[in-house]
Amino acid sequence: MDKYDALGHQPERSKIFSQEILAEVEDPKLTEIVSQAANNLSTPMAMVTMVLEKIQFFKAHYGLPSDLAVSRSTERDVSFCQFVVRDGEAFEVENAKDDSRVPKQLVHQYGITAYMGIPIKINEHVAGSLCVIDTKPRKFSSEDQRLLSELADEVSLRLEEINQERNNPRLSLTQLAASPGFTEIRESLELLDYNNNVSRMASVGFRSFIRLVEHLQIDGASTPNAMRNGLSQVLTALTDLEEAITEIEVSLEDVRESVSALEGVLIDDRAITLSETLKSAQDLARPCCKQVGGAPLPHLEDDPLLATKKSLAISIISSCLVLVSTQMNELGLRGGVKIKAQDVGSGVAIIISADHLTPSSFKEVGSLLENYVGKDPTVSIIIGEQEIQVIFSLVSAKNPGENGPLTYSK
Repeated sequence: MDKYDALGHQPERSKIFSQEILAEVEDPKLTEIVSQAANNLSTPMAMVTMVLEKIQFFKAHYGLPSDLAVSRSTERDVSFCQFVVRDGEAFEVENAKDDSRVPKQLVHQYGITAYMGIPIKINEHVAGSLCVIDTKPRKFSSEDQRLLSELADEVSLRLEEINQERNNPRLSLTQLAASPGFTEIRESLELLDYNNNVSRMASVGFRSFIRLVEHLQIDGASTPNAMRNGLSQVLTALTDLEEAITEIEVSLEDVRESVSALEGVLIDDRAITLSETLKSAQDLARPCCKQVGGAPLPHLEDDPLLATKKSLAISIISSCLVLVSTQMNELGLRGGVKIKAQDVGSGVAIIISADHLTPSSFKEVGSLLENYVGKDPTVSIIIGEQEIQVIFSLVSAKNPGENGPLTYSK
């Protein structure tokens, strides 16, 4: 058979595809992924396909014949990717010439022989496939499927980002308005750094000069007491100055880290890993946490990708750290804010606690966080008597383990 329609009439699927998803403009991230897929699996062709009602559209492609690269589509009923959508799982063909499951038109026309496709999703619906194609028979290994599945997760994530850009038209305006401000802040910090370094160099020079004067003898006699007292006072003042310079250096570093974290939230709103979320939140909350003993980050045995939007994930954790440290400071508590990460099956729980903080304090913090989170389906708040749990849904693991589910340090 040259053609076969595995999906039938499903007009409701059209709701999956936004205008931005179907735009023919090249997406650098998706182009990079298909190139990586072809290279990783040693195939001459790779594609990101959107399986529509009548056609399959190539959102990104690598190594296609020139006519397909120009048209960026084929009829759906000659495609292999329709079977990925139908089954909602990986679909593999070792030798299409001898495989009765697939239509033969593309086999005859372009010599397509081996195929592997992995589902890609938009809003939890299978929209198409990340696939690789070879022109000679081959059996794909389990490692091939694992590598392609990881890249398919990245494709799904990128498609969600494209949809979010559509749903947040003000985002680009915010980024455009904020970027010059961050540039100005960085330039100001560099100037402060320069002035601070000049002050430290001057202090070192003064101190060396005074030490030299102390050992000089005037007309063969020791330095007069009045001069010694004056030099001692100058040395004390220099010591105070050097301590102030050190405090400024520490404060500048805190400001630099906070600005960097804030810039990451406002300007770069891609998906984010657990470690990046915790580090950025720690940077933003550092001034408050330092007053109560800090908030050291836990050791992570794995680094999954969060399904929650980057700006929201960082804001939730940093807000929780600030609120808990504020409660501690009001009660005169020290000992630091404690952070743990724990696997909860389909997600990860960030557990934030503090010794001797009252249940009413945690309840107050949790209520504020719940109002902030709202109805976002990718994150939930659990309020305990001695802790707050922020549970994030996961997209995939950055470094997935080979034996079973993700694990985190307890």
